[in-house]
Amino acid sequence: MKAYELAALPPKPLIYSRPGLGKTALAMTLGEECMYLDLDDNMEVAFGLDDKFKSDRLSVEVRQFIDRDPKKCTAFSEFSTTVNAIVNACARKEFEYKYVVVDTLTSLEVCCMNDVLFKDNKLGKNPEIQHWGRRDTGLFRVISLLRTLPIPVFMLAHEMVEDTGGTQVVKIAMAGQKLPPKIVRMFNEIWYLRARPGAKSSTEFFIQTAPTSTITCRSGRGLATGTRFATVHKDGSPGESVGMLEILDLIVREEARPKEMAPITE
Repeated sequence: MKAYELAALPPKPLIYSRPGLGKTALAMTLGEECMYLDLDDNMEVAFGLDDKFKSDRLSVEVRQFIDRDPKKCTAFSEFSTTVNAIVNACARKEFEYKYVVVDTLTSLEVCCMNDVLFKDNKLGKNPEIQHWGRRDTGLFRVISLLRTLPIPVFMLAHEMVEDTGGTQVVKIAMAGQKLPPKIVRMFNEIWYLRARPGAKSSTEFFIQTAPTSTITCRSGRGLATGTRFATVHKDGSPGESVGMLEILDLIVREEARPKEMAPITE
């Protein structure tokens, strides 16, 4: 594989923030060409936005994986089955959607542990060492499969703040010591969503891609830190906004093949 072929591979961004910063609303702007794998059961937060992407959000194809029975946990198994089906459909070039969103990695991790405990008849009890190992294996496998898809995949996640020697460090919300760093290394696009004051008492929502000593983020494809995706006015009404497709246009480029060399003439 040539370097220009690698550069043209579809991105797999990991997008995280605290609640209310617009992860779901931004991802749902992908519209009817998106299959949305929902484990968070909180999508209604995006339906009330009366902006130019409202119809796109309502047309997203949603598959929910929610454990609603406290005595039975099947969400992770159903999610894994769906991911396998997507991989196989893509291999046959029969998958009808151009994008996949997983909302959220944080809830997926919880579902995976519940699945492990449920199968051991230990649901509701504290996990033991072997349970953590099986959780790590199951979660790593399904995320690895998602990364093989020949289409853009967006993994959403919540943030957690950890005090390390008096310094507040922002991390992706996941339990465990070994798995979180492995998951982070699987993505070369890690976007941290933030808010800042805008003009006329508005609030601007933007993507941070430049890492700091306390925030993990990066863009292997050069998405500029500070890229704004939404504005909310003082009265709560939406202002100018940018959809995910427009952001993708900033990082997805059909890399030109090397030009043929002109023949050498005497």
